[in-house]
Amino acid sequence: MLFALKDDGEITSGDLSSVAGVAPSTASEHLSKLVGAGLVSVHAKGRKRYYRLAGPAVAEILEGVEGVAATLAGRSGRVANHDRAMTHARRCYDHLAGRVGVQIADAMLAKTFIRHSTSGPELTRDGTAWLISLGAEIDRLRIESRRFLRLCPDWSENAIHIGGAVGAAMLGRFFARDWLRGVRGSKVLVVTPAGTANFQSHLGVDIRSHDTC
Repeated sequence: MLFALKDDGEITSGDLSSVAGVAPSTASEHLSKLVGAGLVSVHAKGRKRYYRLAGPAVAEILEGVEGVAATLAGRSGRVANHDRAMTHARRCYDHLAGRVGVQIADAMLAKTFIRHSTSGPELTRDGTAWLISLGAEIDRLRIESRRFLRLCPDWSENAIHIGGAVGAAMLGRFFARDWLRGVRGSKVLVVTPAGTANFQSHLGVDIRSHDTC
């Protein structure tokens, strides 16, 4: 149920019981415990109660679990046959993942938009300038209650993509500029022709996919 909430954002208790394959009463009992533990929040819309993750920190824990699970599956030879569109570009809670996300992270490290330090990954002056040029409000991101910048393990690529407040802001700007589009009812993302051209010109990333629109 937690992974379903990470992927889909907001779900009713009835749908979550179907996801988990348990009785509605059992799902409600588990959800009550998750709400009490501060992992999940709930609000009512009419007669239905909708659940969502309590925040980005919970999503980060789940991403870490996905990364470990993918590594263990790879070691044992049980690598899943994931959908091509999903592994190419997808939404991972509120940031970009998949092959496109990994390519962008690699490019940002290569261009020193991001660098490693003893205190973790840092956004450099050049990286800050680039994000501001896209319309990101860096000062606002720095005062958010979540981690400013995180390098998330990508379960489908065995590499990293950009998470945290920076990753969320990047995905928001890619949507705003129509470089990426969502697929209704799915976490799959589609790279537009504008995205293909701009990822190349901004970052030197050559993104080619069967699902480019």
